[in-house]
Amino acid sequence: MPARNLRQERNELPLDARSRPVIQDGRKALFVLAQVQSAQQGIGAPPGPQAVSAAPVATLPLQDSLFRTLTEEAPQVIWYANARGGLVYANRKWYALVGGKPEDWMGSKWLQAVHPQDREDLLEAWQRSLRKRENYSGVRRILSRDGSYHTMSYKARPVLSEKGEVAFWVGIDTDISEIKATETALRLSNEELAAFSYSVSHDLRSPLSAIDGFSRLLARQLGPQASDVARHYLARIEAGVGQMGRLIEDLLSLAQVSRTDFRNEIVDLSQLATQVLERHLGSRDEREVSVTITPGLKARGDARLIRVVLENLLGNAWKFTSQRVSTIISVGQLADAEGEPIFFVRDNGAGFDMAYADKLFKTFQRLHSSTEFPGTGVGLATVHRIVTRHGGEVWADAEPEKGATFFFTLPNR
Repeated sequence: MPARNLRQERNELPLDARSRPVIQDGRKALFVLAQVQSAQQGIGAPPGPQAVSAAPVATLPLQDSLFRTLTEEAPQVIWYANARGGLVYANRKWYALVGGKPEDWMGSKWLQAVHPQDREDLLEAWQRSLRKRENYSGVRRILSRDGSYHTMSYKARPVLSEKGEVAFWVGIDTDISEIKATETALRLSNEELAAFSYSVSHDLRSPLSAIDGFSRLLARQLGPQASDVARHYLARIEAGVGQMGRLIEDLLSLAQVSRTDFRNEIVDLSQLATQVLERHLGSRDEREVSVTITPGLKARGDARLIRVVLENLLGNAWKFTSQRVSTIISVGQLADAEGEPIFFVRDNGAGFDMAYADKLFKTFQRLHSSTEFPGTGVGLATVHRIVTRHGGEVWADAEPEKGATFFFTLPNR
């Protein structure tokens, strides 16, 4: 039976569907849909098959055939156990994973396949479910037929009798080994990258300090007798050391985004934005400045990291409006289609060509030369990493010489 897209909340989802006929009295009585699953389904999606009505409806004698067909064709492990937790049935996906025959795993024998370190938590979850008559779920490692452990995401529920007692249990296990391996590799890669950035940044400080110190001693040694060329060279060295120092600080900040512990709390973005802009306003030049900050901007996240986001975005807004006679900066909030907040920082500065917007949040990528506006090309990469760590998104809209607006979301978590 061919798979097709089903509509859900007016959105089309690609589905993976499997079916097979059930034979009754030597005839194909009906097709049974064994599994319907979104091709985009991940760990967080419901592990069980979604209910889909079949037509014509099966008659009572077909119920057992329906159940067997459904479970045997499912791409996940499906099982049920008696009231005491003894395994009564497991589909062929179980045997493809662990090998053996039914008599090798029925009753309590199936526990032998569970990793010893996972058994205690599994039994505690089952006992809790037994007391409260509720579903239980988790992750457990199962010993496969090749001797390796597969990480399985499981969910089970009790089926109650008319007296409200547990009659039996039904459950499903989804193999997430590849996803877990990818997550682990990605986490290790990020940790190594962060450690490398942190180490390199620290190791660069020592020679940089030496260059800065000796150039100052040389300038003092030459004194007023230094030629214009010598003074020019020394100024270039001092400027280069300053730029390198700022780059090191920015690299350290970027590395610390991944290393710092995450604190989940209510954050007042209006207050943070006010504090950040007050520092810039205290050192402003002759230009006129108009600042608008919407009061009561609240989000959930790590206040320290969100401050870094605002420091970078507002710092950029201040920097790229420096050539304007009148600077206009605003911080506010919009709402998406679901009513979730979208925060923004807007300015009337230099702006940029949206054709190069894909470079904005990459490390060391700059859309303006350092002679126009100083910078290291790390700030927006830091913003992107922080917002992503919060589970949000960041993007921009701009036009050359007409300013820029940076949007970001911080979903409640």
